[in-house]
Amino acid sequence: YLFISWIGTVWTLVVVAGAYAAFALACLAMLRRHARAEPQGRDIASAATALTLFALAALAATPFTPASACTVESRYYCIRSINVGADVGAPARLMVLDHLGHGLNVLGEPTRLEMPYAATIDAIARARLGGTPERAFFIGGGAPTLPRAWSANGARPGLVVAEIDPQVTAIAKADFDVDTSRFTITHADARVALAGLDGFQVVVGDAFTDIAVPAHLVTREFYQEIASSLAPDGFYLMNLIDHTDSLKALAASVRTLKQVFPVVEVWVEAEDFTAGGRTTFVLMAGSAPS
Repeated sequence: YLFISWIGTVWTLVVVAGAYAAFALACLAMLRRHARAEPQGRDIASAATALTLFALAALAATPFTPASACTVESRYYCIRSINVGADVGAPARLMVLDHLGHGLNVLGEPTRLEMPYAATIDAIARARLGGTPERAFFIGGGAPTLPRAWSANGARPGLVVAEIDPQVTAIAKADFDVDTSRFTITHADARVALAGLDGFQVVVGDAFTDIAVPAHLVTREFYQEIASSLAPDGFYLMNLIDHTDSLKALAASVRTLKQVFPVVEVWVEAEDFTAGGRTTFVLMAGSAPS
């Protein structure tokens, strides 16, 4: 873990290979001393020498190996900033953290939401509140697409984003047309950042490790903390990925949410659901139905 955060995964592997090579040379020296005492060991020593030299030559070629696939490799993620303008039909970038897209922003058009789950969360929130939220807490930042959209017409310091990785925020500011001065952003684990805060109209859950929500963010205890942070008519909107052939994660999440909230709804884009396979769902939990 020290080496990954210090020099990255590519050079961590190079250092490990170098350590193996040094150990091999030490073993080779011991073998050659043994070979001088026993004639039958000379052939073994010669073969070992050739193999070690080959390995050292391969190690010497490491500076010429391909560069990291990441735009930035942080302590948490391989962060990639990808130009998807040709697919969107306008200048746009996709943020990929490890293997999953965590935000797509159309540059210069903050209210244009291309990802269906983001558009669904936006539509539910606006419909329930009768307009743009003034106070909201975001579990996970990513691009950050919704805070950018909800603060498009002016600064909204009541929008609080908890993003654990400062490098994600730096890439968002540099490549994704994000002005972080329009909302409040804190670099901490969301459960820590939410402690002691209240009065939110909506809490939005959009934190992932690969395709799974971190385990400590899908517990009854955390949902209770979310409920206590909401205004009387506030609600929780959560992004969840599951496979349509099982839906076990979805079912477990609904069951746990129902232990805390009187009403739990599951929203999904019809076309996305009927296509099967891995599907993104939006869960709404609150005191009244949408």
